[in-house]
Amino acid sequence: MKNNIKLLFSVLSLVFIFTACNKYEEGPKFSLLTKKARISGTWKLEKTIDADGTVEYHNDTERMTIEKDGTVKFTEDGFSINGRWEFISDKEAISFIISVFGESVVENFTILRLKNKELWLKDSDGTQSHFAAV
Repeated sequence: MKNNIKLLFSVLSLVFIFTACNKYEEGPKFSLLTKKARISGTWKLEKTIDADGTVEYHNDTERMTIEKDGTVKFTEDGFSINGRWEFISDKEAISFIISVFGESVVENFTILRLKNKELWLKDSDGTQSHFAAV
């Protein structure tokens, strides 16, 4: 009986620890995959939500391919831009660094949701971009 109580207490403690450690606003609460493994892949932009709540749905041609080696490629209608990416702010945000006409442009986004098939980012203006895995 004593061992059962200890086991139950241990399991409950682990559940509380994992549910309290939610790094991203919108989840997930727990994942066995690393953040780098979850963010790597090809993503299509599904919609953006402005800070005032205006929703805009996007066509199927806007893609972002994030590689584990730190490279990123943005593609739309056959046009593409290559760059680099890195986690910032203790992996709660992501930074994209691209070169446009010889100038480095850095864009930082807060990660709201990072799941295997979903990625939600928020820019400094408060606009959310919702991506789905391809």
